[in-house]
Amino acid sequence: MNEKGPDLSRESTSTAFYEPQILLAFMPPSQRQRRIARAIVLVLFIAFVVTAPLLYFQLPRVNAFIPAFETAVFVCNLITATLIFAGYAISRSRSLLVLATGYLFVALIVVPHALAFPEAFAPSGLLGAGAQSAAWLYVVWCWICSIRDWLCVAEGF
Repeated sequence: MNEKGPDLSRESTSTAFYEPQILLAFMPPSQRQRRIARAIVLVLFIAFVVTAPLLYFQLPRVNAFIPAFETAVFVCNLITATLIFAGYAISRSRSLLVLATGYLFVALIVVPHALAFPEAFAPSGLLGAGAQSAAWLYVVWCWICSIRDWLCVAEGF
């Protein structure tokens, strides 16, 4: 600053803040990434073929499986929602907002689903659950996810 006022000669020439952000969500996959995805699909298909003969082999009942599985679903969806919300904060893309909100919804509906599941925490489930409460929560869960997916496609994501 000089006696005449602020020194405007060194005005910031950086416009990086106003430039469009490049996010992984908006970049097309490379050939290498497509090959890796095809290899993963092939490995999963081979695993399916190998395990198909075990279709009618019933494993013993483990009541702790549902709470452990639902905990993993909760954590994974919460982390995914957080990362997508961060992408939305950068790009302000409505489709990312819809996608992140859907993942957050799944993370939150997993809690009552696990609590309502019969014999996971109580013989008939918690929260005053009936025999079909967990099944109906799952139907609502899938219905909301379908709407989220449709909105993402409609937005061009």
